[in-house]
Amino acid sequence: MYEPCALIQDLLPLYRDGVCSDESRKAVEAHLKGCPACQAALAAMGAETPPPPPPGEADERQKAASFESVRRRFRLRTALAAGAAAAFLLLCGFGSAAALKQAEKTVEYTGNLSVSMEPEGLVGYLEGSDYCRLEIKRVETAEGDWLFYKLTDTRWDDLTIPDGVFSSYLLCGADKGAGTVARVYYYTGDTAGFASLSQAELDAVAANAVLLWQRDS
Repeated sequence: MYEPCALIQDLLPLYRDGVCSDESRKAVEAHLKGCPACQAALAAMGAETPPPPPPGEADERQKAASFESVRRRFRLRTALAAGAAAAFLLLCGFGSAAALKQAEKTVEYTGNLSVSMEPEGLVGYLEGSDYCRLEIKRVETAEGDWLFYKLTDTRWDDLTIPDGVFSSYLLCGADKGAGTVARVYYYTGDTAGFASLSQAELDAVAANAVLLWQRDS
């Protein structure tokens, strides 16, 4: 599919610096092969092809970005927004970035979620996106409290934030009894009525959830 020059030229700065996604890079390169105007625009930026990063530098940048995002919960939206809006049009055919930002959906577990006990309490991590809403259900059991939680994100964040970059969220603060929590599950079903479930019924629900964290015995 031939993409408009306006979209490709929005992506050229990211392409030149070698930080656009694989899909965007392929789209730019395919367009450049047959478009002298965009070739000239790229040349005017000082490079005809994106310079390869020094060996190991890309991995180090990604590790540094991941660490900072987990500890400081920074957002990548502002830095990536200009090129991302065009990339989204290529990837999903949405009419505008606004539509992507409003396309909220449930986060599906694909190995992209984790939970750990930190000094501030139980903290969850989402890789490759940023959450919009966090829903938590806490249920008392003989073992201790069980937490069931669910996240939503948007197509915008899902497509712009790369793998290896994390957003974090507090599931249960140390001052809210995190020490009494025995298990944390990721569950995308309906949690209404959980408080009245028997242990056998709760076990059946847990069998359809993802156990992300369990207190050491």
